[in-house]
Amino acid sequence: MVHGTVYSTYEKAKGYDTYTDANCYTGHGGTSIDSDRTAPTGLTKEQCQARCDADTDCSCVTYQTRGAEAGKCWKRRQCTPTTFAKDPSKTFATFVSRERTAMQRGSCTVRKLDGESNTYIGITTHPDSPLGYFKYAEFQNECDSHMLNPTAPHCFSNLTTVELFDLKKDPHELLNLALTAKPALLAELKARLWRYYPCRGLSCP
Repeated sequence: MVHGTVYSTYEKAKGYDTYTDANCYTGHGGTSIDSDRTAPTGLTKEQCQARCDADTDCSCVTYQTRGAEAGKCWKRRQCTPTTFAKDPSKTFATFVSRERTAMQRGSCTVRKLDGESNTYIGITTHPDSPLGYFKYAEFQNECDSHMLNPTAPHCFSNLTTVELFDLKKDPHELLNLALTAKPALLAELKARLWRYYPCRGLSCP
């Protein structure tokens, strides 16, 4: 029987946060990628966000919601919502990529899903656990199937990175606490993970 710890699928925060009546450009919350000349018009907000997804340098888009150039879409980098320009005309909205802004702040690790291995093991503590509600994961590149044998694992002896998220305070998993958490918390989560990873069926604690 599992006491206070359950396995969880591990997925990065995705999607966009919307800032209505906000404009972003160089000197006002970001750095321009598109100019007025290069920004396309006539896009839906989903198409505008897709332009950002396709450009690894983009972390937000400013979108014109109405007027003669409705649907115009400007890509921006290094976006900081607290310093966006206010838009009293209510013509613009800015959509901020959760994953890209976290990456640019250095608060999480964004990893390739193709090519190199994206192998990880992880646990999520129960929301009511006295320890707290955490997600903890260990990653290592260049693992293959025989290295994943939990009775003699080799994949996690040379970790690429460790990630720790406080799911109560940070449900979108934007702030990796692994470098700042108390050593005792990390040690306890690691110990729990390694109690469960090798076990099977009734052998699990």
